[in-house]
Amino acid sequence: MGERRFAPRLATAGGDRLLMALAAALAVSTVVAVVAPLLGHEPRVYLWAGEGYAAWTALMWPAFLAGVLWRSRAQIRRLRHRLDRTDTRLADMAATTREWTWEADSRLVISSCGPAVARLLGRAPSEMVGRSMFDFIDDADVPRARSIFAAAVENWTGWDDVALTWLHADGHKVVMIGNAVPVLGTHGGVAGFRGARTVVSSERLTPALVDAARHIQRIIEGEAVTVALQPVIDLTTHEWIAAEALARFTDGSSPSTVFPMAEEVGRAADLELLTLSRALDALSVLPEGVALSVNASPVCVLDQRFADALAEHRDILSRVILEITEHSAVASYPEIQAVLDPLRRLGLRLAVDDTGAGYASFHHILNLRPDIIKIDRSLIIDIDRDLARRSFITAIMLLALDLGASVTAEGIERPEELDALTTLGVDHAQGYLICRPSTDADEWERWRHTHWIERPYAALT
Repeated sequence: MGERRFAPRLATAGGDRLLMALAAALAVSTVVAVVAPLLGHEPRVYLWAGEGYAAWTALMWPAFLAGVLWRSRAQIRRLRHRLDRTDTRLADMAATTREWTWEADSRLVISSCGPAVARLLGRAPSEMVGRSMFDFIDDADVPRARSIFAAAVENWTGWDDVALTWLHADGHKVVMIGNAVPVLGTHGGVAGFRGARTVVSSERLTPALVDAARHIQRIIEGEAVTVALQPVIDLTTHEWIAAEALARFTDGSSPSTVFPMAEEVGRAADLELLTLSRALDALSVLPEGVALSVNASPVCVLDQRFADALAEHRDILSRVILEITEHSAVASYPEIQAVLDPLRRLGLRLAVDDTGAGYASFHHILNLRPDIIKIDRSLIIDIDRDLARRSFITAIMLLALDLGASVTAEGIERPEELDALTTLGVDHAQGYLICRPSTDADEWERWRHTHWIERPYAALT
């Protein structure tokens, strides 16, 4: 096999050297023919050069042109071979990818369709080619799809992470997330689009899950997220040291419902990143000495957009606390550390949220070595009367001491809980006893002048 590959290379190299020799010979003879007339004291040289050049040209130019044509033909063959290999590779990629790859004209009539569509929609590629994509989109999503498409044509752009409901050949509905880029024509304008789509779930989606995907899509497209802030107080100085940013949705949906819903339909990172962006905007209204605490799951942290979003705020990262939230085990701690370490060197502080609510939080503490450990409300309840809870928090305090971390107690609702936590040496406190979360910017301003702890701002009765 190696000899077969080597022989054509030798032939090609030999042909190139022959063409170079011919070209050099023609160049030399041309120079002689031009220079000879300048040698007026040797007319024979001129006559010889002129006659010799004419004869040489008559013989060598045809040979040279033949060589060029032969070389061009060889190059064309090689280009065709490379194109064939490229087409084969693309076909192999389309055949093996789990995404539906496609290409369409400027009206979204499908001109090329990858084989994965058979698995995702139960339709052969030949059934899709020549038909409009709108023929396969659920009627409820067609108006939104047409609006996205019209904007893409007008702005010469594609689209990113658009979830649409598609009709499977057997009648059930499938939610797929898709991306596309424009194909520009030779005379300008959009000649078509090419892109890929992947199904949200490998299982058949229930009507409720289809509705959930649409709900999350509306929130993300409309950026229908606001931020509520809740203060965190230092139990030694009684000063306001941080504010945790909590997501609130303009349609009144509960975060405890929306975030699990987004995870179920594959949009958790998109929703978290939108919330993160909104939260970072709130940093500008906080006093200089007050930090902003934002939440992110490990899945969100591993999304490239996360690091990019925080890098844009590198000048104020020392005022940002990132709370890692997750209630299940994570197997990618080295990857998470690779993302967070550069940000922590720029001043970002790391907190592990919900400590005590599940075994995952302790894995986070041991693997990520946070700056702050936040104790979950489940360990705070009745701590003034429950010796076991007091012992558990004492153990957490010792662990934090070994790690050089501070401890924040969340969800404090009774004065007796606050007194017990203060006695145990907990560093910071947060909860309804101190202040409820608020979306009111005027109330945030009043917090600057609030006397914390001695006279709780929103104590429960």
